[in-house]
Amino acid sequence: MSVNKNNSLRGRNDLNTKKNTTNGEGEVPQRGQSADDYLYKESSAQKDTDKKQLSAIRQTAGWGVRIVIAAVIAVAVAALPFEVFSEKGFTHYKKLKRELAALKKSNNAIEKDIFRLEREISDLRNDDFSLERVARDELGMIREGEIVFIVEERDWP
Repeated sequence: MSVNKNNSLRGRNDLNTKKNTTNGEGEVPQRGQSADDYLYKESSAQKDTDKKQLSAIRQTAGWGVRIVIAAVIAVAVAALPFEVFSEKGFTHYKKLKRELAALKKSNNAIEKDIFRLEREISDLRNDDFSLERVARDELGMIREGEIVFIVEERDWP
């Protein structure tokens, strides 16, 4: 409870309507209207005003954001050809991809040679027949008592 200028008591639920107070929309509180209802109406009106102001700010800010996004897109579109066709762009990527394919092919051939040579080493260490064949074919060795005939090919006219 509060006391007004006339020393009369005023309750929470009974606002003095003689004062010219408004809730932001030009309305005067009704006699018998609770202070909570009055304040709720006032805060609701303030919220509506705040929403309108915020909407105006967002619209203004929205244009700024749109301009920034458009500028970023324009720079990206302008830079795209330079990135694609530069020394380290798409053409360089394609060249590196071709080189990689050639290196993989070369590696596969080398791996096959390594496998073949490892098998040949194993045969020479473990198989006497393979060792004899290499000695005869590559080193020209013969057994005791053998006679070697060398036949030369000749071009006949």
